[in-house]
Amino acid sequence: MLTGRLIRDNDAQLQFDVMSWLINRYGPPQKPKVPSPLQRPEQLSTLSWQIDDTRNVHEWAIDNFEQIKNDCGISEWSVQIAPQADNTHSGKHMSFSQDWNVTSKDPYYVDGYGRPIIHYDPLQCDAPGYFAARIILKLAEIKLMSFTPEREVSPLESKIMTLTAASYMRQGFTLAALPQMVKAYFSTDDKAAEVNRRIITNSLAVSTCTILLSHRLTTEQIVATYGTVMTKRFRKKIRPACKQIETYKSDIKLMRLRVSPPSQHVANADNAAAA
Repeated sequence: MLTGRLIRDNDAQLQFDVMSWLINRYGPPQKPKVPSPLQRPEQLSTLSWQIDDTRNVHEWAIDNFEQIKNDCGISEWSVQIAPQADNTHSGKHMSFSQDWNVTSKDPYYVDGYGRPIIHYDPLQCDAPGYFAARIILKLAEIKLMSFTPEREVSPLESKIMTLTAASYMRQGFTLAALPQMVKAYFSTDDKAAEVNRRIITNSLAVSTCTILLSHRLTTEQIVATYGTVMTKRFRKKIRPACKQIETYKSDIKLMRLRVSPPSQHVANADNAAAA
C-alpha cells in the first residue's frame, strides 16, 4: 500500500533488513557530514573534470576516488579504479556478480589479487556528478557483496538495496541531487526493471531519514541541519519520509537502540549543553 507513504511496506522492510545487516557487519552508520555555512567545498554532486585542469582525467579520477572513499567512510578499502568504457572490459579482469544482483548489466570485476575494480568512462567525467554517482553506487554494491536476502528480490528491489547501502555510507543527499545519473547507472534493456526518478528519490529519502532518526534527530532538525545540501524536491520528501518511518515502531526503536543508546544520547546532550 502506498496511501500516504513514499515507498511500499515491503521495500521499507527490505531497507530495515539491509540496514540491520550493515550494522551487524560494519557497525552503526555515521550521520552525513554537516554542511558548513562558512565554508562550502565543492559538492560531490557537482564534481566534474574540466579541460583546463592541470591533471589529466585519470589523475583527476584517482584524486577524487580517494576523496569519495573517505567521504563514504571506507578509505581503508583496497578497491581499484580503471579508465575503461563499460562494454570494453579487458579479459585479464575476472567478472563476478552476486546472486541478488545477477540481472545487473555491470558486474563486478576483480584483479588477480581479488581486489574489486571499478571501471569508469573518461569521456563522461566532464558531466557533473557522473563520476561521483558511479563510484558511490558501485561501492555500495561491493559493500553488499556478502549480503544474502532472506527472500528472492526483484531487479527493482536490488536497486533499492544499493540505494540503502549508499545512504548508510552517508551519500543519500549526494545521490538525491543526481537522480538522472542514478537512473542512467541502473538502466537496463528490460523496461520492466527500469527505476524512475520518483522511486530513486523516495527510496533515498526513507533510507537517509531512517539513519538520521536513528541518531534521534527530529524532522525539523534534519531539515535545519542538512537543508542546504537538499534539492527543493528532496526537502519536500523529508516530512512524509519521517512520518512513514515512525509507523514502523519496533523497527525504528531497535535501530535507535543500536545506533544511539539512551545513555550515549544523554551524554551527547550534556556535552552540547556544556559547550
